[in-house]
Amino acid sequence: MKQVCLIQASPHVGGVCDTIMRLLQMGSTRPDVVLHTYFLREYTLKPCLGCRSCAKAPHQCVHRYIQDDANKLLSIMQAADLVLLCAPIYFYALPGPCKTLIDRAQSFWEAQKTNPKDTLKPTTVLLTAGRSTGQELFRGSLLTLKYFFASLGREISETFTLSGLELRDDLLQNQKLCDQLRTYLTTVSYI
Repeated sequence: MKQVCLIQASPHVGGVCDTIMRLLQMGSTRPDVVLHTYFLREYTLKPCLGCRSCAKAPHQCVHRYIQDDANKLLSIMQAADLVLLCAPIYFYALPGPCKTLIDRAQSFWEAQKTNPKDTLKPTTVLLTAGRSTGQELFRGSLLTLKYFFASLGREISETFTLSGLELRDDLLQNQKLCDQLRTYLTTVSYI
């Protein structure tokens, strides 16, 4: 069975990203795929302290001693056959919970420097934005995500940048896009 990890990074309940997750789940009919959905807003994520403790072997974060879900989520993402991350763009950047998780991947980045992966696992990124215009609207976030996923032994193999989706209804009124999202996991060839 292929393990697919859906990460929903929006703090907004019932918004565009929640709707995208629901559409992806509705369309997943492949018998060889098991979906695991994680809403970052439901997890406790402590910020990176920049203490560099993880720079030394065994590359562990000091937060491992407290109640925090970052290492658990990062390990799940690292192990999955496919990760699909959905996040809104706020002021040309990823939302706080997502950025906190990314910063906490520093220990994984340090570990992969001494033990790099020969083959990288696929990752799909779906970024949404309320605004419909703006040069470079997604560029900075995609660059951040590229190196974040590299620390987990992953590469971005497909990207969806969806602008003009301020409200859930903006998405639901676009039947073509809804159909594409609903059927996406049945058509992905690299899992």
